[in-house]
Amino acid sequence: MQVNYATIWNVMTTPLYPIILAGGSGTRLWPLSRQNFPKQFLKLNGELSLIQQTMKRAMGLPGNQTIIVSNDAHYFICQDQLQDFNAQTTYLLEPCARNTAPAIACAAHYLANTVGKDAVMLVLPSDHWIADDEIWLAAMLEGGQFASENNAIVTFGIKPDSPKTGYGYIEAGTTLSSDIKQVLSFREKPDAHTAAQFVSKGNYYWNSGMFICRAGVYLEELEQFETNIYQFSQQALTLAQHHHDFLRLDLDCFSQCKEESIDYAIMEKTDKAVVIPISIQWSDLGCWTAVADANKQDEQGNTLIGNVIAQDSHNCLINSEELLVTTVGIQDQIIVATSDAVLVADKRYSQQVKDLVHSLRKDHPHLTQDHQRVPRPWGYYEVLAEGTSFKVKRLMVKPGAKLSLQTHQHRAEHWVIVGGEAEVVNGNNTFRLSKNQSTYIPKNALHRLSNPHNEPLYVIEVQSGSYLGEDDIKRFDDIYLRKEVELAE
Repeated sequence: MQVNYATIWNVMTTPLYPIILAGGSGTRLWPLSRQNFPKQFLKLNGELSLIQQTMKRAMGLPGNQTIIVSNDAHYFICQDQLQDFNAQTTYLLEPCARNTAPAIACAAHYLANTVGKDAVMLVLPSDHWIADDEIWLAAMLEGGQFASENNAIVTFGIKPDSPKTGYGYIEAGTTLSSDIKQVLSFREKPDAHTAAQFVSKGNYYWNSGMFICRAGVYLEELEQFETNIYQFSQQALTLAQHHHDFLRLDLDCFSQCKEESIDYAIMEKTDKAVVIPISIQWSDLGCWTAVADANKQDEQGNTLIGNVIAQDSHNCLINSEELLVTTVGIQDQIIVATSDAVLVADKRYSQQVKDLVHSLRKDHPHLTQDHQRVPRPWGYYEVLAEGTSFKVKRLMVKPGAKLSLQTHQHRAEHWVIVGGEAEVVNGNNTFRLSKNQSTYIPKNALHRLSNPHNEPLYVIEVQSGSYLGEDDIKRFDDIYLRKEVELAE
């Protein structure tokens, strides 16, 4: 596209309200992504995670308020990764997954209530890679200007450089203004032959999943085409629990929203859709071959990330967090190693990793849910060893943080301080523990672990009992306002 973004910036006085969609199931980039740590939180091609890259781009837009729609369980990971941006951020927390149309609906209702129906919202996936922020900014400003002046829903089509079958396509029609074109149709992910036809025609673009429109326009179209989503998303927001910088959407109402994407709910039905084509390096990083393409390759075409040695190997992606992975004489392979799982796949089958994860959920569900190091708002824990009646964890409690005041019905715990100094509640007693000191917590005993100091606290926790599931917890006080029934410390 040929747009002078500086000129648009100067004439555009309307603020844009980024709506960052931070859901995800953690299946396509397994084993690095997990259900409780999906790919937007991963650093796949640099020092910033994908959601951090998204926030960095959003902060270059006119306006000073960002809305993040996140799974309830991911709120503290989002907050931890985005705290250094000092952005004015409101979180809308989904109690269950209902796809993009209800998520955007709640954000649109929120903007309509707090800013007005003319608020221009920019919907952004949190897990995409974009190579040129300046070209992206130019397109967003042009789209924002058009949306502020017209009853339009602006989407952005990536000019394809090859007939990819992993993306949906947008068919563009008549040019309406500058680079803005009428949308004729949205097409599902095609087979290879159809994708080649799309690319040869020249008026088909990859569907980027980014949209700009006024909040009122989105809600009007939603009320017309998907009344269920319109009504129950509105009620979910009205009955939401308000806390500090987040709203926890009402479960009963939100769960009744039809589970639908914005493409199905609105874009395939509306006559208000327009598209701005963009020539830019972009990817939704939906498979490991896409991750390889978004990174630099060595002289043999390999993408090597982490602790890796590749000899006489070609066109491979090898990623290892800790374990040394060595290869000799292989080609076109994907190898991804974490502390508890290893994926080996032919590059041609990278789109099928998500199917593998669905199979794993039946026999090895823990390997699809969490890493061995599990983030918590107070820090993290790592599972070091476990058996039928015991589990050993290493806890790190951040300075000033504390676990909830809690009890466990089925297990006892033994805490050993291995670094820092802890403040402990154990039954009716409150006391300090230093390095090499310990305490025993019987079943059903009220207890809490806190770090009142400026250095991290490290604790070895030994659990024993008939049931060691993470849902064996009853909370009596929690500074992080987590629900009582959820994953435990």
